[in-house]
Amino acid sequence: MSNKRQLNIVAIIPARGGSKGILKKNITPLNGQPLISYTIKQALKTPQIDKVVVSTDDSEIKSISKKYNAEVIDRPSKISGDLASSESAIEHVIQELDKQNYNVDIIVFLQCTSPLRKPKDISNAINLLIKNEFDSVFSVTENYPFIWLEKKGKIEPLNPIYQIKRPMRQERKPEYIENGSIYVFTKDSFNKSKNRTSGKKGIYIMPYEHSFEVDSPFDLWLVEQILRRNSL
Repeated sequence: MSNKRQLNIVAIIPARGGSKGILKKNITPLNGQPLISYTIKQALKTPQIDKVVVSTDDSEIKSISKKYNAEVIDRPSKISGDLASSESAIEHVIQELDKQNYNVDIIVFLQCTSPLRKPKDISNAINLLIKNEFDSVFSVTENYPFIWLEKKGKIEPLNPIYQIKRPMRQERKPEYIENGSIYVFTKDSFNKSKNRTSGKKGIYIMPYEHSFEVDSPFDLWLVEQILRRNSL
C-alpha cells in the first residue's frame, strides 16, 4: 500500500430509515441541511476518496443522498432492522461493488451522526493507515477520567492508583474514547475478520470539538449551536 495513487478508496455511509431517539434522524434538519449531507460533503471533499456510497433502505434518504452527489446502494430489508450490524451493510456494499467489477482497496466508513468532523480528519486517518501499513484505523478522542466500576456490590476504580492518590490531569496518561466518526480499513482485513477494527490497528486522535455525535434531541440542539457559532 505504499503508493496511494494506485489505490481505490471508497467511502461507505450507512443510513437506515428507522431510528429511535430522533425520528428520521439521518435526514433530520441540522442548521438548515439534512444531517446526512454533512457527511456526504466531507467525504466528497476528501482528496483520496474516489467514490462515496450511501447504503440505505429508505427512498427519501436515497433521493437526498443523490441530490448531494453520493451514489446509493439499496440495502436489503434483512440487514436494515434495528439489530442489523454496520458490518453487514459494509459487506453488502463490497459485494455489490464486486458485481460492478469495481475493485476496492480501502474503505472509509463514516456515520451520519458525526457531522462536525472535517475532511482533513478523514484525510489524516487515511494517510495514517497507508503510511504505517495498518489494517485498520479508527478515530478517538483523548480523555482523562477517573472511571469507577461496580464489582460484586462494591465500587472500585478502574485504575487502582486512584485509591492511593488522585493525580492531576497533566500527570495522567490519556485514555482514548472511540468516537464513532471515522473508520478506515483495508478490504482484505475486513473480508478476513468481518470487523471494521481488526488486524494491525492504529488510532487517529481527533480534536474534541470535532467529535460530538448526534444520538438524541439534546445532541442535535448542541451540535446546531456549535455550527451556528462557527458560521459567525
